[in-house]
Amino acid sequence: MINDPRTTQTVLVVDDELDIRDMVADYLERQSYRCLKAANGEEALLVLRENEDCHIVLTDLSMPVMDGLEMIEKVRDEQARELQFIVMTGNGDKDKAVRALRLGVAEFLDKPVSWRSILEALKRAGANVDRSLSQSESLRQTSDLRDRLNAAEQQLFHSHRLAARQLANIARYKDAETLEHCERVGRYVRAMADLVGYSSRDAADIELAAILHDIGKVGIPDVLLMKLGPLSMDEFEVMTRHTLLGAEILKEQRDNPVFEIAYDIALYHHECWDGSGYPYGIAGEDIPVAARICAIADVYDALRSERRYKSAVDHDEALRIMTRGDGRTAPDHFDPNMLTIFLNNNERFARIFDALPDNSITATGVLESA
Repeated sequence: MINDPRTTQTVLVVDDELDIRDMVADYLERQSYRCLKAANGEEALLVLRENEDCHIVLTDLSMPVMDGLEMIEKVRDEQARELQFIVMTGNGDKDKAVRALRLGVAEFLDKPVSWRSILEALKRAGANVDRSLSQSESLRQTSDLRDRLNAAEQQLFHSHRLAARQLANIARYKDAETLEHCERVGRYVRAMADLVGYSSRDAADIELAAILHDIGKVGIPDVLLMKLGPLSMDEFEVMTRHTLLGAEILKEQRDNPVFEIAYDIALYHHECWDGSGYPYGIAGEDIPVAARICAIADVYDALRSERRYKSAVDHDEALRIMTRGDGRTAPDHFDPNMLTIFLNNNERFARIFDALPDNSITATGVLESA
């Protein structure tokens, strides 16, 4: 016996000569194969359509109605499953055999064909089928696993997103102006992340993280947040503590990837490229990339926004201040590469500002849609 009955394979025998077709099928069934039969290519197509477990076809080439070559071409066009073709050829079939070879025929047997050569060809074809099906199953299982991992990752991402949104909403109870500012900064940062080349998922993470950049202001006294005029030196010193307070709020959640980025942004988004920022006065590439991106977004939005202590400037004036300075803001404060990207795409940021003006977020719908 050539095959284990527990792993019986199905073979379709295609030949227009009834005696040959029956003789081959009877012999193969004695060797533990399950055999199907067809008198020509057209019948073979019908049999294959009705028997998806058949993966091996032993066929003659010269047949009426539809010959073996045309049958192979049609099967290849319509069947996605693994199929191994073993072709029996006579002297007049050599040209067809060459064409069949181009269609991926596995084996060619010259007539007259011995039982031994048929069995050996079937054994090789069966091994090819088993290997292909095993690989397909492995790929399917890998795909299923990938789908499950993606679903789990998506669920985790949404839980991170919800946690970040809920924390960001806390800010609205301290200062309504902070709401739109934080949301716009998140959108600017997302735009920058896209332009820098972040993946879609990483860009979404940094957007959420940037929304929390001023979360430390919940720990700043209302008298300073609501002050109409400029802050004194001592008051400014207290205000700078919002970076440290934000980091303190976020540090226990740093196992969450969004909060890990948010920690860096909250702590370092007022650091300057030239080392003149706070709270530590670090400079250049010592500042985390996410914080460098957020610094540009934060300053642009602050310049564009009207506050109790200052007037707003328009888009062009904000760009002028960021590129030339105004005594408080200077181009040396920003990562030069990030600033160039921002300037080259500045209309995109103007559209974000115009799309989300102050007081556009309701108390009940705050930050839920993005």
